[in-house]
Amino acid sequence: MCLAFLTLGSCGAPSYDLTNQVGDGDDVDNSVVHLDAKVTSNNRLSVDASFVLNFETNSVEYRLVFMGIQEEAILAIDMHERSEDSQSGPLLRWLSARQAILGDRFILTGREMRLLQESRLYVDVHTLLDPGGALRIDLSLPKLK
Repeated sequence: MCLAFLTLGSCGAPSYDLTNQVGDGDDVDNSVVHLDAKVTSNNRLSVDASFVLNFETNSVEYRLVFMGIQEEAILAIDMHERSEDSQSGPLLRWLSARQAILGDRFILTGREMRLLQESRLYVDVHTLLDPGGALRIDLSLPKLK
C-alpha cells in the first residue's frame, strides 16, 4: 500500500510525503503514481489517456490518443480548474492543438498541485463541431487503499 499525505512545503507550495508499506520484497517506486482520469464525451470522440505524476519533481507525463476525430478538427487541448459547482472553470495551461496523438511532460505549479489534490483539475478538448468542449478528462489522485 502506498500512502500519500499532503503537507505545505516552503512558500506554502504543497508537497507530498509518501510512505511505502509493501511487504514480501516488492520493488515499488512510491514517488510515481498514475492519476485517475474520468472521461466525459459529448459525442463519438473517445480517448485513451494516461497521466503519471512524479511526486519528487511535481511533473506530470501524459499521453493522449484520440479516436473518432481527424487532427484538423481539434482546435485546442488545455487544462482547466473545475469550479466549486463542478462546472467549467478558468484556463490554467494550454497543452496542444490539432494533434490526435500527443504526449509530453509539464511541471505542476503549487496551485495546480492543490487543485489536483482537491480533484479540481480537468483537461478539455475543443473541436470544430464543439468549440466549448467535446471531451473532458477529470484528473484526480488515486484513492488510497
